[in-house]
Amino acid sequence: RELVRKKLQTVPLYGGGTATSWAYWVPGKGIALQEDFGQMVSPVQFREMILSYDRQLAQGLDCLWFHVHSGGIHMAPEIASSGMFDAVQITNDYPAGPSIDEMLPTLQTIQQRGCLILRKFTLDQLDRVIGHLSPQGLAIDIQCYDSHATDDIQTTFMSRRQAQEVIRWAEERLAG
Repeated sequence: RELVRKKLQTVPLYGGGTATSWAYWVPGKGIALQEDFGQMVSPVQFREMILSYDRQLAQGLDCLWFHVHSGGIHMAPEIASSGMFDAVQITNDYPAGPSIDEMLPTLQTIQQRGCLILRKFTLDQLDRVIGHLSPQGLAIDIQCYDSHATDDIQTTFMSRRQAQEVIRWAEERLAG
């Protein structure tokens, strides 16, 4: 908790907010938390052994969001229902994690309680979930290195052609 306090004293607010992990801006003083090892504990163990410490870190913050790998999605309902987090980011690990069909009910539960951030979902996977989620409180992180130059896009998990398809896909949905 002291480390969080020192960070927020040292880092000035920008535009009335804070840059958090994964380069996400949040209003006010905020941070992102993650417990990647949470994949190895049950939801009850997570609630009893980890969330109480996270609650201490959250004190005095304006905005807090949580990073979860889809392999640990069993923790997401505990995180979302705790009332501590403004958003939950689900990083897709498929095929190492659950399928889209297996994740969808949890994604909907998260969105009922706050903002849902989808990260590393392919276009096909987004097409499968997008009709089942509200656009309100939904953020999609498409992993582009250089988003201002569409002819020179490089991505972490996509070819240039696939990244251009993502941009066209998003533009079509925004226009429609």
